[in-house]
Amino acid sequence: MEMWQRFSSRARRAVVLAHNEAMSRGMPLVSTEHLLMGLLALGEGAATEVLKAMSVPLERLVADLREHMAEGGGVAEPSRDLAFTPETQRVLAVAYSEAKRLRHDHVGTEHLLIGLVHEGRGAANRLLRKYGVDLTRVRQAVAELAATRAQQAAGREADDRDRACLLGEIEAKARQAGEPLYDFHTHTFLSDGVLSPIELIRRAIVKGYSALGIADHVGAATMERAIREAARDCELAVRHWNFRAFPGVELTHVPAASIAELAAEAKRMGATHVVVHGESPVEPVEPGTNLAAVRCKDVDILAHPGLLTEKEARLAARNRVFIEITSKEGHSLGNGRAYSVAQAAGARCLLNSDTHLPDHLLTASFARTVALGAGVGESQLGLVLQQNPKTLIARIMKRLK
Repeated sequence: MEMWQRFSSRARRAVVLAHNEAMSRGMPLVSTEHLLMGLLALGEGAATEVLKAMSVPLERLVADLREHMAEGGGVAEPSRDLAFTPETQRVLAVAYSEAKRLRHDHVGTEHLLIGLVHEGRGAANRLLRKYGVDLTRVRQAVAELAATRAQQAAGREADDRDRACLLGEIEAKARQAGEPLYDFHTHTFLSDGVLSPIELIRRAIVKGYSALGIADHVGAATMERAIREAARDCELAVRHWNFRAFPGVELTHVPAASIAELAAEAKRMGATHVVVHGESPVEPVEPGTNLAAVRCKDVDILAHPGLLTEKEARLAARNRVFIEITSKEGHSLGNGRAYSVAQAAGARCLLNSDTHLPDHLLTASFARTVALGAGVGESQLGLVLQQNPKTLIARIMKRLK
């Protein structure tokens, strides 16, 4: 029992696959051939890596195995109990001993392979020797693999330390600068968020936000209600907390040809800003949506535009449409291209969270991290995170007068 508990999850899976192979062939006991087939069927793990390193043609080995494996009388009665031939029992014992000898904390697939090569009376051993797999070569390959993995682990640890150090520097700079937070693209339970507008506003205040824009997903049928209900809570925040909260909308998956009409209608209904759900790489937005958005002077932000084109960026610059860099998972896949293309065309960028859940709200350090990850240089951070949001707020306030 102790031996089985020390098996890695992959080694256990290989043994289970071997058991299934034996049952499918009507054999009540797991032989060494079944165990080798289990290792190969696993398709991953140290044993497979070792055999590949030794240039063993795995497909040919599998074909040879299938020819050599005996067939029983039909399919064996399904059983959850593992039963092994004497040769396979010795393989498992050798694997356990080999792991202890190497001072490894688990019995892995590589140890099972050593056990198969060590057990000279098993049919699997004879097949492995046919392909030049002997005990000395396997042990050498296992040792080389362990050394490579240790080196890779050390590299990952160093990368993690460097990343932690960098993130620490980013956070320290954000605290030192006392940077305000701006976000014009958040969602409440008026669409698919989880918080009410007033609770989202309150949580943003506690997070250190200086201004918040609510932009729930809408189409023609839901715009009026979403704007009206968000506006009431935004007005409360302004009146009682002296906090700038703006009721906007995000036109989402609407026909591209309808964007200009709907954006103008949203503004007439009281939306302070209009966001258009751009052609994100992770959603089936209608092609042409980006272009329709940047052509429209009633659109303020093109959100997560994905593969933004140079033409779209030039139009965004001409019509003063902001290009969004987003912290939202999935949508953020296009950040790098969106920023570089927008910058080259002279279009303005700003960073939003696309918040749906409380923990999506930004912190100053995370906003910096996302911007840097999008390719924003240190000298441009202030423009993207502070100046451009202030420009949008000034535009909104001018319209409200």
